[in-house]
Amino acid sequence: MKVTSTGPASIQAVVFDLGRVLVDFDWQRALGEVSERTGLSPSEIKRRLVPDAAFTGFEVGRLSAQEFHARFEQILELKMPFDRFTIRWNSIFTREIAEVVGLAQRLRAKRGVRVAILSNTNVLHAEYLRGRFGWLREWDDVYMSHEIGARKPDARAYEYVLERIGISADRTAFVDDLPQNIAAARALGMHGVLAASPSAVLEGLAALGVNA
Repeated sequence: MKVTSTGPASIQAVVFDLGRVLVDFDWQRALGEVSERTGLSPSEIKRRLVPDAAFTGFEVGRLSAQEFHARFEQILELKMPFDRFTIRWNSIFTREIAEVVGLAQRLRAKRGVRVAILSNTNVLHAEYLRGRFGWLREWDDVYMSHEIGARKPDARAYEYVLERIGISADRTAFVDDLPQNIAAARALGMHGVLAASPSAVLEGLAALGVNA
């Protein structure tokens, strides 16, 4: 467990990342077919896709799903119908992380603690996840990078959420699986919990006085 905090405070909000915090995923599931058809390893496919400006553009809403699909085909020199691409693209998600989802749901029902989600994602993944997980449709404070126009670790993403929930950074805990995202949140005065495992999340929040 790793907790980064500036000291004791009364936590009034918890902001959760989505991927590998509330919902697990595996890129191999999405890239396996692409790997077979192109002869490229999944790691090489990610190496080509993720640093490309189109990937970031897709995650901040500057590119439509169709535009990203066209760039996907161009980068990998692969023809894949859009419907098939959508199915493969969304197949990365495996399961909800029940321990953390349960904790978040209990916190939502608890007076005095506001619960939000801040996720780097895209329109296809967001639509799929909202369709698959009913609890995600029920939450009011869900902030997706492609909808707000900023992605972590850009400070603007965190500031957007803090402004919307109306709670100061020093009263907010942020849970994420990536150290660079935790570092960016801490730089703004938030309390960070690194989601190395479900138990790390529960223990990290408990260390900040957040229990459900």
